[in-house]
Amino acid sequence: MSVLDSKVPKGPLAEKWVNHKNHINLVNPANKRNIDVIVVGTGLAGGSAAATLAELGYNVKTFCYNDSPRRAHSIAAQGGINAAKNYQGDGDSNFRLFYDTIKGGDYRSREANVHRLAEVSSNIIDQCVAQGVPFAREYGGLLDNRSFGGVLEPLQAAPVIIEDGAFIGSRCIVVEGVRVGKEAVLGANVVLTMSTKIIDVTGDEPVETKGVVPARSVVIPGSYTKKFAAGEFNVPCALIIGKRKESTNKKTSLNDALREYDVAV
Repeated sequence: MSVLDSKVPKGPLAEKWVNHKNHINLVNPANKRNIDVIVVGTGLAGGSAAATLAELGYNVKTFCYNDSPRRAHSIAAQGGINAAKNYQGDGDSNFRLFYDTIKGGDYRSREANVHRLAEVSSNIIDQCVAQGVPFAREYGGLLDNRSFGGVLEPLQAAPVIIEDGAFIGSRCIVVEGVRVGKEAVLGANVVLTMSTKIIDVTGDEPVETKGVVPARSVVIPGSYTKKFAAGEFNVPCALIIGKRKESTNKKTSLNDALREYDVAV
């Protein structure tokens, strides 16, 4: 049976890649032009890596498998980058970023590689800024930070979990550690936070929960009346109106077909 060799350097976790970089053989500048480097993908990571390697003198060949570089996730989804910049003075650090990434990866990531990523994260951001990447900024000029995806912010908070087969409609918002069960269906414009009421209206009496959408539930946006000092107002909620059926599967089958045949939209 073959064994996968990850090529991770030996030594203590926090020193593996630093020691490897310090002891690796240097490439003679005259030989760099004889070395071909292949970069697959022209998004933020691939594009910046290709530009840097070319500047160093290597022969760089980049490949993009989409019809347009604007399909890159960094552009199409306006994806962000995790880095321990600690602009907000909330105690962020390389170790916290390392732990956060390991936990967000369900403890399946190679720890040494994640530790190195955390170490160089701030430098990666600075490099991208120098290369002209237009990151969002606050009014004071600092890079604008926000938590997104699996980032635990505040630290030790619960990550959002979308289980297998779930269908998320357009313009849905799921944040603050909400868990969407297996094969659940969220209709368009559903907003779920840990304080949002999720009301099951399929029985004789409404059943209220928060933070969890049961498996195979069909959820649509709704509202309920709440009394405030200034009067009564409608407050948004989510309504469970039934369970996923064959007719529901037909409505969501287009999404499955696009994934199966890798169709870009």
